[in-house]
Amino acid sequence: MSALIREIKHAWSRFDLDALEKLEPLYSPEVQFIEPAGEINGREALFQHFRTTCNNLIECQFIFNDSLETCAADRAFLVWSMNFRHKQLGGGNPITTSGTTLLRFGEQIVFHRDWFDLGETVYEHVPLLGSMIRLIKKKMHADLAN
Repeated sequence: MSALIREIKHAWSRFDLDALEKLEPLYSPEVQFIEPAGEINGREALFQHFRTTCNNLIECQFIFNDSLETCAADRAFLVWSMNFRHKQLGGGNPITTSGTTLLRFGEQIVFHRDWFDLGETVYEHVPLLGSMIRLIKKKMHADLAN
């Protein structure tokens, strides 16, 4: 595993404003970031997004599953679980979701793509919307069982 990936995993292990100070220099000024909610280009815009996210979090940590990590000379694929509490989701109760990240890098990260279930992470924890989504999922599971 490269030193950059070790630094990334360490910095992301606790996601808060202090961690952002460690993360920011690891990303290229021209980084492209893609997640289910959209795309952000450039380190300045990305870290403004991260700061806004952190301001809404009570706590957040990532746990990386090393046994499923692959790493090449210029890219890494990481598998993780995110445990967090959000001021506006799920009544501030703990939420856990799983996901994967593809990183491409030279001396800094130039591409960061996250895959995770946005419904499981966000939508299911919004009042009213969450109960409708859970009802739809329950119906779909019942249909699949038949």
